[in-house]
Amino acid sequence: MKKRSAVEPGMRTCGACYGRSHKLCAGCMRASYCDPGCQRDAWAAHRTACRAADPKRGRVRRVADLAERMRRDSAALTSAPTPRA
Repeated sequence: MKKRSAVEPGMRTCGACYGRSHKLCAGCMRASYCDPGCQRDAWAAHRTACRAADPKRGRVRRVADLAERMRRDSAALTSAPTPRA
């Protein structure tokens, strides 16, 4: 059993050991964990809620999609012919 660190009011608590937490689930950005081991331990219980939160895997997927669109737009702008005056 892990040693729990003191949790002050208003702080996030780990979804597995209920200790102090600093990392959010990359899928839903709602659950928090103190380390990857606790996240792995809690995954079986968290999986359904995580996937239901956003079928496209939450914020991480949206950021990746935005980055891809920006790359495409940037490539299109640099390869477009320059208008002549």
